[in-house]
Amino acid sequence: MAAEERFLTKVAGRLGGTEGAEVLEAMERPALRLPVRMLDRFLGGFRPGTVTLLDSAHPYVSEIVNMLCVQAVGDLGGDVLYIDGGNSFDPYGLMAHAKRFGVDRDLVLDNIKVARAFTAHQLTSLLHDSLPKELEARARDDARPLTVVVSHIADLYTDRDVGRSEARGMLELCAGRLVEVTEASAVVTIATNYGLSKLGTKGSLRRALYGRAHRVIRIERAGPGDHDPRPGLRWHAPPRRRDPGRMVIKLPSEGKAIIYHPAPRHQRTLDDFEPDGGP
Repeated sequence: MAAEERFLTKVAGRLGGTEGAEVLEAMERPALRLPVRMLDRFLGGFRPGTVTLLDSAHPYVSEIVNMLCVQAVGDLGGDVLYIDGGNSFDPYGLMAHAKRFGVDRDLVLDNIKVARAFTAHQLTSLLHDSLPKELEARARDDARPLTVVVSHIADLYTDRDVGRSEARGMLELCAGRLVEVTEASAVVTIATNYGLSKLGTKGSLRRALYGRAHRVIRIERAGPGDHDPRPGLRWHAPPRRRDPGRMVIKLPSEGKAIIYHPAPRHQRTLDDFEPDGGP
């Protein structure tokens, strides 16, 4: 049995009974996929019932999140619940990607609900109390797929006014709750951790995130010595100077990485026009 099937069965079995069967059925819905072929082939789909952590201070994280939001509405016909812990919601970026990928911009904005937190305690309340109630209400009244985005999940817990032990306790509580409701409601959840450098001095916060997420994606700026590790691409000579556009995208748990250089929002690449099932 494939690892993905084992995961689905494990979650459904933990819930048990009719509820477990319903969640298993929901988890078998189509995955949320990025519209950029190279990234989609490398990262694969964002499956219902899983929490993916985008752990990076790289600005391209916001581009990935915006593309996923557009796809959640335009491709899956669903809604997005955007919990903003870093004042990062970018409607202009969303509209740019909607235009790029041919999705109605008003439709995208109308189907994204934003909740903002400005303190660690507000974010804790949103994740631990408000989110489960919202998902429970949707389960009764709305069968459309839902994507949950938790932006800058750790930033507010690194505030100097929040004690280290208190911050760790709240983040562990919220991370555990987020996984619990994601699995129970079979939603797609994407959390971003923009404060990568901050968590370097608060290792317990990073462990709380890494230990809970089903999958972690790391994005870093590519240095002059970085090369694409994929077979057949080692012949590319690395640039002599740092290119600010090049990045390394890693899947730490799988030991995989690629070098990626994104096109501007208003441009497409030949890769985007490959037929489905292309190499």
